[in-house]
Amino acid sequence: MILLYLLLPGIILLGIATSYTDIKYGRIKNRHLVFGLLYAAIIYLVYFCTGYIRASLSYGELIETGTDFLIAAVVAYMLYHTAIWTAGDAKLFIVYALMIPPTVYVNGHVPFFPAIAILINTFVPFFVFYFIRLMVSAQKNIKLSALKNSFDPKKILVLALSIFALMWPIRLLSGLLGTINPLLAQFFSNFFIVVLLLFLLMSLLERVLAINFLWVTIITAVMRLLLDRSIYSMLFLEQFLVIVLSFIFVRFFILQLTHSIYVRHVDIHLLKQGMQPAERVFKVGKGYRKEPLLFFSLFSYLKQPKGEDVFEIRPEGLSEKDCRSLRKLKRENRLKFEHLKVHQVLPFAVFLFLGVLATIVASGNLFAVF
Repeated sequence: MILLYLLLPGIILLGIATSYTDIKYGRIKNRHLVFGLLYAAIIYLVYFCTGYIRASLSYGELIETGTDFLIAAVVAYMLYHTAIWTAGDAKLFIVYALMIPPTVYVNGHVPFFPAIAILINTFVPFFVFYFIRLMVSAQKNIKLSALKNSFDPKKILVLALSIFALMWPIRLLSGLLGTINPLLAQFFSNFFIVVLLLFLLMSLLERVLAINFLWVTIITAVMRLLLDRSIYSMLFLEQFLVIVLSFIFVRFFILQLTHSIYVRHVDIHLLKQGMQPAERVFKVGKGYRKEPLLFFSLFSYLKQPKGEDVFEIRPEGLSEKDCRSLRKLKRENRLKFEHLKVHQVLPFAVFLFLGVLATIVASGNLFAVF
């Protein structure tokens, strides 16, 4: 615990600084991240070179430390690549993961790597806060409309097929890694981790494989029906239904409410760098159109009207070049609309800081009991 006590002041200073800049300026400054890295490096160096190193420190614990960092880096990149958070949030998460010693945290219920515990302790409270705010802000007719659209049979069929197919490689990977390290097998047994991996896989494959993803999904699903006997059980059916319902709730219902509530209209000439567009602007013939950036499933992704996009969708939002292009098109009277919808972005650094503090207080996953 000595190492944790030495790192704690740096964690608190980093959390306060990044939370302040994210609230005030909407971004995380690199100098604060560099401070966190340097602080952690100095503390680790002092700890291991001045006699505080524990006699019980083993090769296995060093492997666990390296594994935790690798998990943090891979998850951070995937969340960034799927536009769930910005590069600043991804880098901040990696720095936090480095500043919490893995050997300190062995949860009594289910062992967890600190990086994953931070994710769970961050995203679960964030989602609860986000959901309550949506329910309070949305009018009754908007909520009923979103709920009705969420249970579209075609959407649910495509979603269920995708989940059924992608759960198989996750299960196989869990078994493979479990033979290397039993802790990794328990890692893959966590509901939050499975749902997160499914979401990331679906998002990545939809972007990378595009139309081929449909055939990959169908082939994988058929192979699983023939080769995986574990699916013919009530336990699998219960887990599968819970995951499908969770995706319907989050990916359909919450996504549509978000697009209805957490957006605002901004005049084309007032668009600024970093704003997150909630609409796609693309060229059709000699003119330009816009439509909601709302992907419910692979089919809705494939049905996007073909055309040249004015700007690329990226986690950092609009660039200055994107804003200039839109303003130029408006001055030339080639845009037939006055405004563009942009998302109201919440300061995620604050929730990440609170998630880190919760990880420290709970010595791992705060929600392990559930």
